[in-house]
Formats: sequence, C-alpha cells, structure tokens
Amino acid sequence: MNHLISNLTNRIRATLVAGTGGEIGTLASSIRTDPVGTTAQPITMATGAGHTLAYAKIAQVGPATTSVVGADATRKIKVVSYVVVMDTGGATFKFASAATDKTGAMPCAQYGGAAVIGTTESPLLETAANEALNIITVGGAANGHVSYFLEA
Repeated sequence: MNHLISNLTNRIRATLVAGTGGEIGTLASSIRTDPVGTTAQPITMATGAGHTLAYAKIAQVGPATTSVVGADATRKIKVVSYVVVMDTGGATFKFASAATDKTGAMPCAQYGGAAVIGTTESPLLETAANEALNIITVGGAANGHVSYFLEA
C-alpha cells in the first residue's frame, strides 16, 4: 500500500513540476500552487487520462442554491472529487444538475462535512449538458471545493 501511495505522490509531483503548477514543502506537508501565480478560479491541471481537471471553490455566506460550476452549452460537468464543510450543526447540503438532485441531502455536524474522491474514469456525479453544477444548502453555509472536467 505504501508503494502505491509513493507512486501516486511521485506522479503528482512530476505533473506539477512539468509546467502545470508547482509544489512547496515535503511529502508530509506539500501544497499546490497556481501555475500562473494568481488565485483566479478555476485552476486547471492535465491528467494522464486525457482530461483536464478544473478546480472550483464553494464559498457560501448562508443557506442557498449556489452555482459551483456554470453550465457548458454542449458538455456535461463530471465531478471527480469534492470537499464540503458546513458552518452550522444540523445543516444539509446536496448537489444538483440545475434543479435536478444528483445526491440526497447530507446532514452535517457544525464544522463537519465530507471529503470524497473519485477518478476521471469513474466520476462521482455528472450534470446534464448545458446545466450548471449547483450546491443546495439548508440551515447553514457550505465552504470547500470541487474538481471536475467537461465531457460531451
């Protein structure tokens, strides 16, 4: 298992150093930096599977329906991973393709949430073409991020 983690870490480092970004720190505490030196969203990174991953932040100030990734006229948004933390105990969040639920409502403790990882070959969820990826919260605000790619 440690060998697999080491190989994955080395592949990620090679990708970042190859011009799609940089890294600072050690294996125990490295961080990714934006390749163009800005914090503009989304940040993108090419993968070995032929997809370009984009990253978008989730930053709500209160419970709402919030567009995380805007609609693409011809392609679906396929979510590879997400991290969501809720600011209020008992609050819920769910993802939707425009108004169509893609997950059930997930309740969280205060400052609790979820961190979920899929792969480009097996995304966690996807929108319909020409529909935004929304997060819908009740009882509190969500913060976090998603990684995704676009595909017909």
